[in-house]
Amino acid sequence: MADSTNQAAKENKEAQETQEAIAALNALIQKGRKDGTIQASELTALLEKRPDLSPDDIEQVYESFDSMGIQIVG
Repeated sequence: MADSTNQAAKENKEAQETQEAIAALNALIQKGRKDGTIQASELTALLEKRPDLSPDDIEQVYESFDSMGIQIVG
């Protein structure tokens, strides 16, 4: 029973971290849409919080910003 409780707590924490990362990414997108740019350091800091992302996932994030017309500067 303790194992299932620990597993549930771990999954809950991971889900919360994912939701926080999505919220932070959405905020960065909104900032980029407003300003037309975002700082590379802002995006890097966000991506560093997601070590589970593959290089392909990261490339897709950059491509998404590009397709939205948001320049990544600095």
